[in-house]
Amino acid sequence: MHTSSATFFFGLLILSFSTIANAQSSARLLYELPSIFIENIIVRPNGNLLLSTFDQGRVYTADPSNATSPLQVAVQIEGSTGLRGIAQVSPDVFVVSSGIFNPELWHFEPGTMRLSLLNFNSCGNSSSLSPSVQTVAEVPEAGALNGITPLPLKKHIVLGADSTTGNIWRVDTSTGESTGQ
Repeated sequence: MHTSSATFFFGLLILSFSTIANAQSSARLLYELPSIFIENIIVRPNGNLLLSTFDQGRVYTADPSNATSPLQVAVQIEGSTGLRGIAQVSPDVFVVSSGIFNPELWHFEPGTMRLSLLNFNSCGNSSSLSPSVQTVAEVPEAGALNGITPLPLKKHIVLGADSTTGNIWRVDTSTGESTGQ
C-alpha cells in the first residue's frame, strides 16, 4: 500500500510540473514611461491600476484591459513631491504615504512624511474622475514610509516600513495617531 501511494504522489508531481512547463505567459507592455519613476502599483476593485510616483507626488491611473486607454493623473497630492507606499484600507479607498522628495540628495526632507486617504467611491469605474483626498496623519519623525499594509482585522490601522530609519510605524488612519519603533 505504501509503494502505491508513493507512486501515485510521484505521478501527481510529474503531472504538475508538465502543466507548469506548458503554461503560456500572457505578459504584455502596457505603458512605457521613461521620464516617470513609478514606486508602487496597486489594483482597484474595478481592475484599473493605481501607480504612485517616487519623484512627482502624483498617483496615475490606467485601465490595463484597454490597450488604447491613456495613462492619466488621478490625483496630485498637494504639498508633496514624492510618494512611497500605497495600500487599500476599504473598498476603493487607499492610503498613500508622501513627502517632499529631494532629488539631489535622493531622500525625503525630514519632517515632511504624511499619510493621505484617496477615496475613489464616487468615481465608479471611471478612470477620468479624481478621488477625494484627505490627509489623515502627519508623521514628521518618519523618514520615508514604504511597504504600507493594513492590519487584517482593523484595516484603518496601517503599518509602514521606514526605509530611512528602519523603524516600523503604526498609523491609525481614523485618528491620525502614529507610533514608531
